[in-house]
Amino acid sequence: MASDQFHAASPSGDIFFMTPPKIFGLAVRITGLVSLLYMLSASVLLFGFVGVPAFMIIMKFLVWLALTIWLLRGAPNLVRFAYPDEQ
Repeated sequence: MASDQFHAASPSGDIFFMTPPKIFGLAVRITGLVSLLYMLSASVLLFGFVGVPAFMIIMKFLVWLALTIWLLRGAPNLVRFAYPDEQ
């Protein structure tokens, strides 16, 4: 077993390995989940304000949604940039 791998046993006794790129990818997905929760809560608050133009709220929502979906899918370009030698 390589020193840069983390291993654990599942309840069924199977051993699985987590390499640093997989751990980073998991952290990216968790960041996407937190981003989704923040986006939903912020959107509810923004629609309550009278002075904010609806166009600005919708544009911010769409940009945030695109970023959140990219992060939830694992942001493959970001992971490849962080770990260029890993496949």
